[in-house]
Amino acid sequence: MKTATIRFMPDVTNKPFLIKKINLDWTTNDLTKIITFTSLPYSEEAVGKPTDPARVLTIINILNGTNFTSNDVDVVINPDNSSYTLATKAGGNFTGKLQIVSEAVTFEEVFPTVNLGNIYLASELYNNWKNNPGNILPMAAALMEFTGDRNRFSAFYSQAITAAFMSSKGLKVNIDDNLNGTFFLKGAVPNIFNDSAVTFNFHVILDHRKYLNFDNQKPKNLAKISVPLALKYTGDNLNAIRYEVVKTILGAEFADKYKDLWYDEIFVDTPYDAQTKQIVFRAKPGSKILASSDKAASLFSGQPFYQIVATLQ
Repeated sequence: MKTATIRFMPDVTNKPFLIKKINLDWTTNDLTKIITFTSLPYSEEAVGKPTDPARVLTIINILNGTNFTSNDVDVVINPDNSSYTLATKAGGNFTGKLQIVSEAVTFEEVFPTVNLGNIYLASELYNNWKNNPGNILPMAAALMEFTGDRNRFSAFYSQAITAAFMSSKGLKVNIDDNLNGTFFLKGAVPNIFNDSAVTFNFHVILDHRKYLNFDNQKPKNLAKISVPLALKYTGDNLNAIRYEVVKTILGAEFADKYKDLWYDEIFVDTPYDAQTKQIVFRAKPGSKILASSDKAASLFSGQPFYQIVATLQ
């Protein structure tokens, strides 16, 4: 990476959203010093079947905070499928070769960001937990989405993390009167997670996010919201389509306020279909801006999983 963009998104609504681009100067081009997380547990869900070098590289990048592409490195799947060789391209910008081993990891390793900062909950969920803190699953399910947003490894190992969550004997949630809290998770999943534990810290902000629905109405779970757009799909205008979706549903002022962020706040669930001329989107679970949940967590959290069906010209 040669540049980075720092995004500041204040919680106070009368403060501006700011971005700043900076240039990056690297102190080394040695692959063995840049890639420091050399474990990658094998999971068909995460790595794919048959094993896909491009997907392996994506996960390695997430675990190491890097942005290597196939132009920089080659990923070789070793015959036993239990390790990978990562080697730099001859004549490229980097040097070195190393082994990535398929082995179980700990929660501490794959959740390096434990200080979650501000998280965003509905008052209904918070009050239900406050009145009955023994019913921990709804609150814990909601918190897991924020841990996943801050630690993107979760997106590739969601089934394993869900299994650890559901089988955990050590879930604990504490939130004090100032809305500062901790979330403790302990568990294990064979071949993916060693028996380990992690504690997250956070501050709760209530009723801050909007539903990506007309008039900011809370959708029913599994709802499909139809949005006709006066746009054509060109293959490289997804960000423009995302913007038009938000503008159509929640208005130009809100769409403009976060225009540079919609690529990261709205996922493509189903790519463009040339026959129906439709793209299916959904709001990112754990978003600071939009309220939603993923399908599994919605069964516990009380936040709906819903999709936006955009029909183009």
